[in-house]
Amino acid sequence: MAQRKDALLAAAYVIADVRDIAGRHGLDLHSSVGRLEVFPNSPNTVPGEAVLFIELRSASAAILAAAEEEMKQKFEAAAERAGVVHEVRAIDRREPGSFAPGLVSLAQRIAAPHGETARPLETIGGQDAVALSAFCPAIVLAVRSRGGVIRHPTEYTAPEDQQIGTQILADMLYCLAIEGPPRRGRED
Repeated sequence: MAQRKDALLAAAYVIADVRDIAGRHGLDLHSSVGRLEVFPNSPNTVPGEAVLFIELRSASAAILAAAEEEMKQKFEAAAERAGVVHEVRAIDRREPGSFAPGLVSLAQRIAAPHGETARPLETIGGQDAVALSAFCPAIVLAVRSRGGVIRHPTEYTAPEDQQIGTQILADMLYCLAIEGPPRRGRED
């Protein structure tokens, strides 16, 4: 057993480290290891390779940079502890930023008559709106989910919350069709 080089063990150490780093930053840093590929993925074979897809998100570029540096040290320590080698194959850095202020204001204005409030997001996951925001104004509209749980298998959104979210989106689209897109500097 001592001779085994278990890549999955190193991955487990890294996953725990990711959670620890994010936990120490409270709400200022969000993380996930949402995908793990293990090779050869056989129940009676010691994994020779484990590929992790790690995401760190923050509205603060400084926090992201510090977390990334700490993660690099944790990779080294996990590999040494498990007796394996490691490599970082790719890093996809996205600058923290906010969504189009005019669309955020529009969402707030449209949601209010429905008795809903809109909370601007400071950090987002790999939503389609992230890619779109490089080319055109974009936002993410999220609806209420039971217990505030989102992006998780236990996420549940009641039909009435789905309906109000759909109505707010429809009202926003109608407003954009009638009034045109919000102009820079126009917040209403």
